[in-house]
This record gives sequence, C-alpha cells and structure tokens, in this order.
Amino acid sequence: MNLKNLFLAGAVALSALSVSAEDSAGNYLHIRTSEGWQVLNLDTVDRLTFKGGTMTATDKDNNTVASFPQESLEKMYVDETAGIGQVSASEAEATFTYDAASRTVTMLADGAFKVYNAAGALLVNIPAVEKGQTVVLTGLQAGVVLISSGDYTLKAAVK
Repeated sequence: MNLKNLFLAGAVALSALSVSAEDSAGNYLHIRTSEGWQVLNLDTVDRLTFKGGTMTATDKDNNTVASFPQESLEKMYVDETAGIGQVSASEAEATFTYDAASRTVTMLADGAFKVYNAAGALLVNIPAVEKGQTVVLTGLQAGVVLISSGDYTLKAAVK
C-alpha cells in the first residue's frame, strides 16, 4: 500500500466516525511514525489536512491539534474493539516504562500495546509495537488508565 492510499484510508476512517461527547471512552487515531506511535484524540479533531508534506489535525476553530511530517507516517487506524475481558494478578516482568510527565511509553519488549480507562473500555489498541519504540499518549483525556503489554499492566494517572 503506498503512502497516498494510506492517507486516503485514514481520512475516510476519520470521516466515518461519529464522535459523541457522551462517549467517555473517547475515539483515538493510532498513528505509527518512523519515531514510534502517537495517539490522537479524535474528539478534539475536526479535520485532517495534507499540505506541504505535513499532515495537520485541526479542531473546529481551525487550531492545530497535532502535525506530522508525511514522510514519517507509516500506519494509521482507529480501533473499535471491546474493553477488558478479565483481570488477573501475576508477577509479570515489565515490558514497558511510562514517563508521566511526557505521557510517553517506551517499549522494553515487542508486543501488543493497550490502554484502558478506569471503567475498562479499550482506548488504545496497537497490535505490534517493537522494542525501543515509543507510544506518545498526549492525546488521551485526563484520568486514570491501565496501560498493558504482554502480562504486564500499569495503573497510571494521566494529567
């Protein structure tokens, strides 16, 4: 799939979403760049535009929410699967680190990456993140979340 088709698919996916202020789980666009993953809150985005080699997400007042160089974009998708199926306690080895100040996760092992809100609704679902990649969660709404990869889960407050 070439880059133009990827952008077109992302734009179609974004336009097909029905965004509701009553949905406490939020709607998030997962964006893989050459530097790692970014999570963009679609409840704050009104439009995606591509101009001058940059993808820009703007709100309803045309203020820039986020921008990405087009050459760094690798994959974008919106995940609409269900939330937590079960909770189990174990002495799992850490598969990522989380920096609360920058809202950035750094992967310590390859694997699926998920974030759930306090009610158990799935907010972020990236099926394959590689060791050393980052996932930037600045697009998440403030609140308590569960960050999970492999058998390791961390409860964190997003401010």
